Amino acid sequence: MAEEIGKAEAAAIFGQLKAVMEKNRDELTALDAALGDGDLGMVMAKAFTLVEEKTGEIQEKASDPGRMFALAGMEIGKNAPSTMGTLIASGFMKAGKAVSGKQAVGAADMAVFIKAFADAIASLGGAKQGDKTVLDVLYPASEAASRAAREGLGLREVLERALGAAQEGLEEGRGFMARHGRPGIFREKTIGMTDPGSLAGVLILRAFCEALS
Repeated sequence: MAEEIGKAEAAAIFGQLKAVMEKNRDELTALDAALGDGDLGMVMAKAFTLVEEKTGEIQEKASDPGRMFALAGMEIGKNAPSTMGTLIASGFMKAGKAVSGKQAVGAADMAVFIKAFADAIASLGGAKQGDKTVLDVLYPASEAASRAAREGLGLREVLERALGAAQEGLEEGRGFMARHGRPGIFREKTIGMTDPGSLAGVLILRAFCEALS
């Protein structure tokens, strides 16, 4: 696995995000149909397909990988204007900005990136960890990444620990009750169900790991 993310690695991540969302489109759709509008699979696949298609243009405009992620967020915001699309767009824009100005994003930077991603979504969506949203995977991932970075581990270990914590958060979140958005209408009925947005968060981290391995 690459131990830094430069512009070439960021481009590879865009490609893998598209592939992962396409592969899991039907599962995201089925989970979302049980709790929401049933369009999450389409929204995520469309969002990252558009980003992948504009990779060359994004590379030309951006001076560094952080700026590439921020521009990707802008593309998602313009072209996937659903609730989840808007949240993910904000996450990428704020996370990219948090590490912009660096020619390569390393282990410690990735911890900053994940934390900024989670904070952006929390700020925009008004949810908190435990509300059965994507934050139930992003904040555990952020904490795991920060611990790994403080231990002096490399980018591979930081991302793998973040992904592992996110997957644990996904399972734990099944026991939570939804309180926000359309899923929040169902309240107690959502206990025991997998939150589709949380799965999307896990898939984003998985794409980062796979693209760099």
